[in-house]
Amino acid sequence: MEKLYNFISIVIIFLISLSEHAICFIDNIPDTSKVFYLGGIEIFADKSDQLSPFHQTILQISNSNDRQNIDVSHSLRMLAGLNISKVGVRNESMVYMRGYDLRQVPIFIDGIPVYVPYDGYVDLSRFITLDISRISVSKGFSSVLFGPNAMGGAINLISRKPSLKLDYDISGGVVINSGYNYSVNVGSNQSLYYFMGSVSKIDQQSFRLSKSFTATTTEDGGERDNSYREDTKYNFKLGFTPNETDEYSFSYMNQQGEKGNPVYTGINPNSPVRYWRWPKWDKISKYFISQTMLGNKETNDNIIIKLRLFNDKFKNMLRAFDDASYSTQNNKSSFNSYFDDDSWGIMLEGKTRYFSRHNTTLAFNYKHDIHRENNLGEPVRLVRDAIVSVGIEDVYKMLENFSLVGGLSYNVRKSLQAQDYNSKTGVISDFPKDNTNAWNIQLGGIYDISSMQKILFSVARKTRFATMKDRYSYKLGIAIPNPYLIPENAINYDISFYGKFNEKDFYKVSAFFNDIKDVITLVNNVQGSLSQVQNMGKARYYGVEVELNAHPISAINIETNYTFLKRKNISDPTLKFINTPEHKLILNMQINPFSILEIAGEMESNSEQYSTSDGIYKAGAFTLFNLKSAIKVSRNIQIYMGIDNIFDRNYSIVEGYPEAGRTVYMYLRLYN
Repeated sequence: MEKLYNFISIVIIFLISLSEHAICFIDNIPDTSKVFYLGGIEIFADKSDQLSPFHQTILQISNSNDRQNIDVSHSLRMLAGLNISKVGVRNESMVYMRGYDLRQVPIFIDGIPVYVPYDGYVDLSRFITLDISRISVSKGFSSVLFGPNAMGGAINLISRKPSLKLDYDISGGVVINSGYNYSVNVGSNQSLYYFMGSVSKIDQQSFRLSKSFTATTTEDGGERDNSYREDTKYNFKLGFTPNETDEYSFSYMNQQGEKGNPVYTGINPNSPVRYWRWPKWDKISKYFISQTMLGNKETNDNIIIKLRLFNDKFKNMLRAFDDASYSTQNNKSSFNSYFDDDSWGIMLEGKTRYFSRHNTTLAFNYKHDIHRENNLGEPVRLVRDAIVSVGIEDVYKMLENFSLVGGLSYNVRKSLQAQDYNSKTGVISDFPKDNTNAWNIQLGGIYDISSMQKILFSVARKTRFATMKDRYSYKLGIAIPNPYLIPENAINYDISFYGKFNEKDFYKVSAFFNDIKDVITLVNNVQGSLSQVQNMGKARYYGVEVELNAHPISAINIETNYTFLKRKNISDPTLKFINTPEHKLILNMQINPFSILEIAGEMESNSEQYSTSDGIYKAGAFTLFNLKSAIKVSRNIQIYMGIDNIFDRNYSIVEGYPEAGRTVYMYLRLYN
């Protein structure tokens, strides 16, 4: 650890030295947004309404308060309607949006789908925010341009773009007694073209449990056993902007990661204790995005063509050991498992304002998914799917103060190949192929009561195709595959009232109701003791979100939100939905006593939540307090310091998987 502190000290001295010279040749008008707008997918009610897309929440990572959330999961947990959960047996951070999980709320980067094809999930803690400019969150009603499976909404991570001739953002710091992180973003915008390269890393040896944690047979307290993680990410972006309307960009991202998997340490005797490690969690994304205007840009007689071409690769290795020594693999439960997933596709949009009062977009999406898997010593099995989506979206300005937003899409999933493997005979055979389709239709409206108040409403009929895992997994020998699953479908209702006190302060109240049918559910004892995934479920999710942003005085900013969420299992009320609290309250108070100093206090309060569907085991209610500060040393240098979980609360998001106790961090940032 001493070597690490010495390294950080040298870096800080170097950055300060660099900043003294940087002021001499850097443009004095910095662009702090640095948003890669080409990567956005938004529905705007009006051409001038570029900061308030319909039914979307925009989280600006450039804000000093949000920059201290190192990964995406920590950023999203502060938003209304979203709560972070953990898949404890896989040590993955997940998000629930108004009750929907990540299979129904896909993750995108610059509009490119990056969720894992096999199961539809992705570990949000693996996505570092240090090279992201903003996060766009669509709830319930999301653009048909996202393509299939956005049944509950969509989350789009929008990358950075250089805005100056010399554009840089460099940071590095430590989490005390835990690890370190750094990020280097350097690029240039030369008007006709731009380029940016970046490297970022998180290295965590472990995290420290609360001193209130009581030791168990699988965890002795102190440093959480097997809680290490390491993520290194390399980015490169190259763009060409020949005129005011056209842009052509190529991006390359390479992320290499590994992590441990802390074992279960709770009171449920039926919960498995697994000694797992993931020495490989690697992801490579390559994509080209272009925007070309055909016609006269001064009039509405034009068409904007937007093209996305992408290839996303994911490689993953899991090693299961016999015990906490992580040295032997002699038991039947021990193995080495390999996943190799590959997606490629095309997303094409055509947008026009040719028709009076209409902003119309046609979309075509094609996605080809390939999944390969095997255990050590076994042959590789292959599953391939092709998904096609065509859609139309229109914003119709009926009146000066009233607009309608409509969308319609037709999606088809075709099973191209699905191999089965018999471990007893060593024979590979084919599962039956099955194709399915789904319609999505939605309608929303915006009514401007005045320049300071508006009402938004929407009804959206959305669907989700069954994943490869839903259809073909034996679930470690306890289930029968079911290739014939049909899509889940839901009708999402939303009404929101939005008001502004002034240009800075606002409030928003939303009520939502989601009626879900054909839910893909594991049904027990279908064939003897074996289970099967079937379209047997019906559910309803409903609730209220309240948001407030206020400046009681100029030096104080208060942001707060409250979420009430109720999830009902209509098919079987005795089975509980897990990992979502009924009540969640967020309070953030930022104080700027001086122009160079910002102090922020955060409170997060969650009610208890079920961790098992029988309702017996729960993660208890908890309230956390965090403290953050940002000190502007000079125009180009800022120091961030903070304490998460100030009072060292012993708490869990999922029963049996305790979270970190008091955590102290600091890092330095040099930027322009």
